[in-house]
Formats: sequence, C-alpha cells, structure tokens
Amino acid sequence: MASDNAETTEYSTGQIGVDEERIIDELIFSQAEGLPDGIREVAQNGLDAPGSTRVEIDVTPERTVVTDDGDGMDLTDEKVREFLTHLGKSTKRGDDETIGQFGIGFGQALAKGKVTAQSGSSKVEFDAKNWYRDYRLYETDDSVSGFRVEIEHYEDEVPAADSSEWDDYVEDLVDRFQFMELVKDTEVHVNGERISDKRPEDEQDGNYEIVDTDVAYMVLKHSGFDWVRIYSAGLFVTENSGLGLAGTVVTKKNLTLNTARNSITSGCEVWADVEEELAEARASILSDVGDDKISKAGRRAIVRMFREGHDEFRDREVLKKANGEMTTIDDVLSAERVMFADQSDKAGGKLADHGEQVLMVTDKATQELIAGAEREQLTLPPEKNVQATAASQGISNGYDLLPLEEFHSKPLVMARILREKMAGYSPYSLNREIVPGDDSSANAWTLPDPDKVSPAAQKYLDSIDSDYDTYVAITDTAYSALASEVLVLELWRILAHEFAHTDDSTGEPNHGTGFHRRFRAILDATQPAAVDLMNEIRKDGVTDVFSRYDHGVPHARA
Repeated sequence: MASDNAETTEYSTGQIGVDEERIIDELIFSQAEGLPDGIREVAQNGLDAPGSTRVEIDVTPERTVVTDDGDGMDLTDEKVREFLTHLGKSTKRGDDETIGQFGIGFGQALAKGKVTAQSGSSKVEFDAKNWYRDYRLYETDDSVSGFRVEIEHYEDEVPAADSSEWDDYVEDLVDRFQFMELVKDTEVHVNGERISDKRPEDEQDGNYEIVDTDVAYMVLKHSGFDWVRIYSAGLFVTENSGLGLAGTVVTKKNLTLNTARNSITSGCEVWADVEEELAEARASILSDVGDDKISKAGRRAIVRMFREGHDEFRDREVLKKANGEMTTIDDVLSAERVMFADQSDKAGGKLADHGEQVLMVTDKATQELIAGAEREQLTLPPEKNVQATAASQGISNGYDLLPLEEFHSKPLVMARILREKMAGYSPYSLNREIVPGDDSSANAWTLPDPDKVSPAAQKYLDSIDSDYDTYVAITDTAYSALASEVLVLELWRILAHEFAHTDDSTGEPNHGTGFHRRFRAILDATQPAAVDLMNEIRKDGVTDVFSRYDHGVPHARA
C-alpha cells in the first residue's frame, strides 16, 4: 500500500541523529499499540491545535486521513528535527485544556504506515519501515488549511480489507471521542459523521443523577455492576470501580496519564479533585437507596464511607451476618462482642440465630469494616472465637446426630446391611457404625478417628449400643427415593466415598490422590456386595431380608 514516490522531484533530505534513532527504535516500534491508538494520538494533536474547531477522521483499509482546521504548523527542516528529537515531549500548548501533552501521536502513527503530514504547502514524509531514519520535506503546489496527516497503512500492521475489525476500529474511535464537545469547542467527525456531540445521560437507563461541576461532568446511578467510565477532557481513558455506582465521568481538565493513555498516574491533582466530588455524589445517591434494594457493591461503599467519616450511614443495615440476616453498623459497633465466620460454619450461623453479632467474613462489606478497624478509623468490640462461644452455649457446628427413631428406618437399615456385606469384599476396614444425621449441606460425613469423636458423639454411640467407636452418618439427602434398588445403589456409592476418608469429612475434606485411590478400590471391590443385596431383595422381599440381619434398628420397616 505504502509508496515511496514523492509528489515532486525536488525535495531536501535529512536524517535523524543517534539519539533520535534510539527513539525511533525503542519508542515508536516497541511502544506502538493498535491502529486506533495511533489514529487517536494524531486526532488528539488536531484537537490540541490552536484555533482548531473541527477534526475529521477518515478510515479505510488502505489509509487513514486526519485533518484539523487549526492554525497549522511551521514545517521547516529545523522544526521537524526538533519535533523528532523531542518525540516524548509536547509540541502543542502546555496549558491544562490541551490533550496532547506527550506529543507521541506521530510515534504511534509511524509504526502503522507511511506518514505524510502537510500544513499549508509544506509536506513531510516518513516511512519508518523502508527509510528508517530518513524523512523527506518539500513544498507542493497543493495547499491545505490547518493540518493534514495521512497514514498509508503497512499491510502487515492492519487487518485484511474485508475484516470486520475495521468496524470495530470505527466503533473504538467513536467511543473515545463521543463526549468531546462537553469540554471543548471542537467537533470530531469520523467517516463523515459527527460523533462528538453525545451526552453520557443518553446511555443511562433508570434513575441517574447528573453532577456538573467546575472539574467534571458526571452521570451516575446506584448499581451492583459498579464500573465508572473515565474520560480525560473528553477522551476515554479507563474504567474504575465505582464502589456502588455506575456511569460516566468526563473531566473538564486533563488528567495526568501514563504513556499509553489508559491509566491515571498516581498524584494526579485533577483526579484527586474529581474523586472528592465523586465521593460526595456517591454519598448522596446511596443515601436514597433503601436497605432492601442496596447492592453488594453499594453495601461495601456505605461501609467505606462510614470509615471515612460519613456517620449518617451508621444505622444502615448493610452488614451480613453468618445466618444471612442483615444488621446495622451501629448494632455491630455497640455489641459486647463480635465474631466472624464463613458460610460453611454452622455454629456461626446458629450463634447469629441466637442474636450474636457474627458477621460473614467473606462479605466485602465486612472486609471493609475490618479494614477500617485495622486503619484505626473505627473501633470494633472484642472479637470472640466462634467455636468456643458455640460450645459454651451448647450449640453444635451442624452435623447433628439424630436418635434412631427420628430417621426413616428403611435407608438406615439398608445402609447398615450394605456396610456388613461390603466389609466382606473391601480391601480396607469398614469398622464404623452407620448412624442417622442431619445437616443442611452434607449427604453424609464420617469421623474415622476415635480420638476426634466428641464426648457427646461417644455418648450417642453408647446410647444405641454400638459395637464401634467411630461412625459414618447419613442424612435424608443421601438418597433420592425409597425404592429398594435405588437405595442400594445410591447408599453403596456414598458409603464407599465416606469409608475412603481417613480423616474427618465435615466442612471441606481432603479429596487428594490418596482418597481417590481408596475410593476407587473400595467401589470396585464391593460392587458384588451391592449386587448380592439387590438379588436377595428381588428373591425374598425387603421384609424377609431385613429380618435375617442384625442391624440394630428396633423400629425397622420396609
């Protein structure tokens, strides 16, 4: 696509010096991003140009042309050399209203094609891939107003002509410049269409608040998907977490950005001012959202704001307890004690049911509260241990053992008979009692180590005259139906699974390589036991089969 035919036979030549060569090699090619970034940089130069009121961007697969109607640029040999030598510095106005503070637009463009820049009747050509350090500066009979940049795309730097990526490129440019007229008296046209006259509120659904100040134009609303799009002086930069808010922030002054212009640098004074106003808007918006409608992100934001001095949020129910109920910041801070538990901690949930302030430790709002205490922004009550407190109140950590008569006898008897038959085939010991249990999340669990069986559990085993000092507990979710063959097959797999555990299987047990090896060995070896029991039931019926085994369930019935 790119051609090295000059438009005139008379031109002077120049060559970039050693320092410039390093810039060309390291800054232009190694730092170059996609074509839209190169076009953006050139367009920014046009927006920054003194006197500019209109920037036109025309993109085709062959070339991109960017023109502005500003005062133009004096394209002398001295100016071109100076521009290239100081490629990392601005060649535009230095005030806060300008966008092109880096002056690297040409650097991005040079990596994507042969570049011809024209102001008045002066032209300069660059072809970094073919001419490398050379440029050509000459006068032409054709004169332009303002400044014109043409990029003849290198074929290996752009998509194929029929690629849908070209549509994406245009959409990207529209997205970047769509709010430009909010902050600058300059129109941006892309492929003949004016695209810079949009307003952020046009994109928002539902209730939103417009905040128009000296430093920013903001359109915000409460949202669980809390991302805020940031535009620096009308140019899209990045998305930031809005802490409970979603929307758009268009700053009226330039933000200090990294070289790629996709991140705000630390210490940016303009952004610090914007953040203050964003915080005020957040407080106002979230104050109007009821506790029953606040999102997780909104709850976290309210706790963050309380940490930072917004005492008006003290009575908001934004903290989640271990039982799923909500509580206020004030209720937690004024409690005699506070505890933290995760969702799997049964004792924590039960303590919360009893009125204790047990907060869900994995909840972001809780984590904000803890962070506030660590930074000495607030003072939490004394923290107590969940398990110790539960034990002192006689509260179990779930996994309750039930009296035999409170559990359906058929699955319990079937499981005990299965254990006896499986023991004759298993390569591992199955010397554990089968007992009924209750838990909201487990089909079954086991405690194979006698030293870890609690006194209460040992007392339970004694009360049912068990011959074993360890056990496997099954719950009413261990089976999907009471049909005999369904029970046999489902209980067989569950028992094999629990007997493969060599340690406590409550909570989040270890399912490592050793467990899987034992489970597969037990399952393969004991399959005949399950088949034998099903055949017995088919032949003699459930009642007769139950009667011939010493299963220890006095109320057994088929």
